[in-house]
Amino acid sequence: MAKFYTGIGSKRTPFFILVKMKRISRTLNKKGYTLRSGAAKGADEFFEYGSTRKEIFLPFQGFNNSPSLLHKANDTYHKVASSYVKYFNDVSDEEKAFIARDVRQVINNGVKSDFLICWTRDGATDISFNRRRTGGTWYAIALASLLGVQVINLKNFTPSRIKKPLSNF
Repeated sequence: MAKFYTGIGSKRTPFFILVKMKRISRTLNKKGYTLRSGAAKGADEFFEYGSTRKEIFLPFQGFNNSPSLLHKANDTYHKVASSYVKYFNDVSDEEKAFIARDVRQVINNGVKSDFLICWTRDGATDISFNRRRTGGTWYAIALASLLGVQVINLKNFTPSRIKKPLSNF
């Protein structure tokens, strides 16, 4: 059975965490996990560096020069987004594309990720965190928490304890 995880985070993730993300991705890749990410600068790209098994979802073709062809989110992903992002219908088409991409990072073709690993400056782990403080990663974190997908935010662990939450996987 396929195993998936979502690896995402802030563009401003500290470098030592980015290096850990790459190592985590390599380890999970060896354990048979497929990365789901979004080709954003920072966390997404470092998760991608460590993985050969990956689904990289883009808001539009060529985003950040990614060669991924996974850039067309159908209406299903827009409906999911509008179910938990109250103002979804009021944002630009471009922002809708980014939010729909975040939905696909957590659940694609009806298959949820087993867990989500990220870094945000506020340590967000569920929908209750402030979207403006968390940044764009909030959309995936919020959906993951609503779907019962474990969220591991590396901000909440000291560098020496980062391996602890990952020992289950």
